[in-house]
Amino acid sequence: MVGRALAPEPPDPGQPFDRIEGRHVFGPAAAVYAAARPDYPDRVYEILRDRCGVGPSSRILEIGPGTGQATKRLLSMGGSVVAIEPSHELADRLRVEVGGADGFDVVEAPFEDADLASSSFDLVASATAFHWLDPEVALPKIATSRSPWSRARFRPRSFGTRTGYRTPGRRSSRVMSSSASAS
Repeated sequence: MVGRALAPEPPDPGQPFDRIEGRHVFGPAAAVYAAARPDYPDRVYEILRDRCGVGPSSRILEIGPGTGQATKRLLSMGGSVVAIEPSHELADRLRVEVGGADGFDVVEAPFEDADLASSSFDLVASATAFHWLDPEVALPKIATSRSPWSRARFRPRSFGTRTGYRTPGRRSSRVMSSSASAS
């Protein structure tokens, strides 16, 4: 066919993004990403309130907030949120979405590199970003950033598995428990 350029081959869906690439892949399309992302069910926030005690005066660490779907709801529950977001574009969009809310701070850094005070958060949450973390570094860091009576909650999502989902599992529980008892 003369005069027609061939379209490039689409990426192989069987090849997941690597951890570093995945942290930044949605940033260039932050506005579209924000508009396309569905909200999380109300039941998620009911559980965080009823089982984890999230409410006024809760100190929440959110890992990978993206454009703020969960962040806005966590703030509306009365807690303060420190959001760790590695993508500059998503962090900027998060600031637009959440605005100057009281008790809200964005740290632009990979979670593993973020400077966090020990025992400073009542809840550590990651809605759909935990799979971008290096668990060998992140899990002990989460354990030491939590106050002794706090909770950690993740909505596990892992691309590249047959079902698309992988729970953190026993290894994560062991790391969290051993790190928490060591602090």
